[in-house]
Amino acid sequence: MLCAEAATIAALKESIAKMEFDQENLKNLIAVAELTPAEQQVLAGCKTGDWVVCGETRPDSATPDNSVRAALIRYLLLGGCAKQRPSIKGVNIHGAVITGTLDLENCETGLQLGLIACRFEQPILLADARIGLTIFNDSKIPSLSASRATFMSDLHLMRTDVDGYVDLNATDIKGRLSCDGARFGQGLNGNALTVTADVFLRGGFRAKGPVVLRGASIGGQLSCIKGAFDQGLNGNAMTVTADVFLRDGFHAKGKVVLLRASIGGQLNCGNGRFDQGLDGDAMTVTASVFLNDRFHANGPVELVGASIGGQLDCSKGTFDDGISLSEAKVGSALFWQNVTCAGAVNLHHARVGVLADDLASWENASEIYLNGFRYGSLESPELEVQDRLGWLAKNGGGTAHRQTAYTQALNLTPPQKFQPQPYRQLAKAYDDLGHNRRAARVREVAEQRRWASERWRLLEQRKGDGGNFFTELRPSVRHGFAWVFGLWFGYGHAPSKAFLWALGIILFSIIYYGGVYNAGQMAPNSDIILTSADWRMIADVPANKNPAQIWSNSLAGTDYETFSAIGYGIDLFVPLDALGQEAAWAPSKDRGPLGFVGFYLRWAIQVSGWVITAVGAAVLTGLVGRK
Repeated sequence: MLCAEAATIAALKESIAKMEFDQENLKNLIAVAELTPAEQQVLAGCKTGDWVVCGETRPDSATPDNSVRAALIRYLLLGGCAKQRPSIKGVNIHGAVITGTLDLENCETGLQLGLIACRFEQPILLADARIGLTIFNDSKIPSLSASRATFMSDLHLMRTDVDGYVDLNATDIKGRLSCDGARFGQGLNGNALTVTADVFLRGGFRAKGPVVLRGASIGGQLSCIKGAFDQGLNGNAMTVTADVFLRDGFHAKGKVVLLRASIGGQLNCGNGRFDQGLDGDAMTVTASVFLNDRFHANGPVELVGASIGGQLDCSKGTFDDGISLSEAKVGSALFWQNVTCAGAVNLHHARVGVLADDLASWENASEIYLNGFRYGSLESPELEVQDRLGWLAKNGGGTAHRQTAYTQALNLTPPQKFQPQPYRQLAKAYDDLGHNRRAARVREVAEQRRWASERWRLLEQRKGDGGNFFTELRPSVRHGFAWVFGLWFGYGHAPSKAFLWALGIILFSIIYYGGVYNAGQMAPNSDIILTSADWRMIADVPANKNPAQIWSNSLAGTDYETFSAIGYGIDLFVPLDALGQEAAWAPSKDRGPLGFVGFYLRWAIQVSGWVITAVGAAVLTGLVGRK
């Protein structure tokens, strides 16, 4: 440490020795006006490097006891003379009025300049200067021009009131830029600014004009906590090695632009207010982005193509004009919980590691764009599959089907063309979590919507003039077959439906044909029996309300197959006739309405049995469906 200090002192002494100043410079100053008591204090203090205190607070007006000419400060910073050589600690004044213009343009000095709680009558000119540690804390300055300057240490403007512009265009600060609590009347120009350490625009900092850090390079963090930016903050293409804090009372009335910015740490905007939104398109954040904890954006939040290495947390955030994450990449989780969003949520082709959300946060969004949205896992166990399907149903941004003269004549509104990817993605996520039944339900609904879209595509081909009967009928026929396939088999994704349908049809058959038999409208299904004298003797008597039952109990009918409603219902549906009931008994269509209906209804039941049995077996074995 001692070696480093000795080297610094030697360098400063060498810098002072090179200055071509002599006692005539001081004489010229005195010739203009006698030294004020304050200036005499400054000359004495500079020899020792002590702070010269002209006043405890910033003065409102100039007096002999607080007036110091800017030319004297320049004279001393540039080395003074042999008689009046400043200390290597530089020029340090507190509570003075600096008269004239402090002009150090194109000058070089390694000395410290400390002007705290001072009032400057004229602008400060430091363009292209090279200067040591510079402190203007608690001062009042008309304007500060330091473009292309090099500060070999920190630049401090804490609680400084600058009426005009602070120009740090292409400035190089080999330390920290600290503007905590400062007031900049016309903003800050930090285009291509280079700061080796941190930049602080926080703690009551306010810029009435624009703050521009376009292309800036900041070696530490950028902290704007509790800062007020009346015309916004432009950090287009800036590079920040550590974190960026726009949180806890940060307020930007203008737009905040972080387009193509590179942030080596986190971007934390929690509890920040962005009146015209946030533009973070194509920005890169190594860690996480926080738009949470009462974050409020009145304008759009645009993170198109952004790359976020950690999580994106929007919990308890308010997005009045929506958010766009189109083509963004989030390495960890997207938290979309307790969010208030009145605009659109665009997740078009975005990728996140985990999606943690809740239903209420999606409901208020005007539109949701999910096509191409990919997520590795779901972290919302309270959301049922129907909630997720409702979420997918809100997906917008697709192309609508074409309106034709035929559909227009029917007063039909073209639906959106089906977009399968969001359904496939959700089904895949459920499969990965082991929720296979939920995945199957998602695929089933996807098929429903695909067929609805396909039906409209076929309707587009209709002319409605009846010119080609088969062409005109095809949409209805195809949709009808699809509807039955979905109803019975869930389009191959819910084959258990076939079992339920089979059970339902069999139970219906048992109940119905049991009623037909009890009503006396069933008869033996045998020509020999029906033409026999025994049967005719019973069947031809009008008083016999149920001839089949009487005949079954007779001596002639004892050896015939006894009617069983359960057996008949099963035998009618299963296409094997294994129980013999269907071959032995049949409803009589001439003995009453139940028999009449039952006579023809059995055909429909038999066809259903053939189809459900055959297709159900094919679905279970994977031969049809699922693809």
